[in-house]
Amino acid sequence: MKFKAAISLCKRAKQVILLEHKSVQWIGDGSALYALYDMPKLDEGAICAVCDISDSQAEKIKFMQLSNPEKISLEHNEPDEILLTPEALAVKKGSLELL
Repeated sequence: MKFKAAISLCKRAKQVILLEHKSVQWIGDGSALYALYDMPKLDEGAICAVCDISDSQAEKIKFMQLSNPEKISLEHNEPDEILLTPEALAVKKGSLELL
C-alpha cells in the first residue's frame, strides 16, 4: 500500500500507530498495519511534516508508538494456523448462475 493511502486511512480513523519489528517500521490505523519499506524512521513530528498535518489537526489524532507488541504477530506464518479449504461460490439470479 502506498504511504499516502495508509496515512489517509489513519487520518480518517483519527489514530496513527507506529511499530517497529525486525528493523521494519509499520504504520497502522488500529485495524491494520502497513510496512514502511525503504523509508526513513518516522515519528509524530515527521508524519505531521511530511503529510501536511497542521497542529490543530494533530491535536485531534491519537499518535502511539508501540514496541514489542505481545498480541500482534507480523510473521508470515504462525504455528497454530490451519489451512482452510476454499468453497465454491455461486451467485444466482433467476435461472442464471455465475461461478
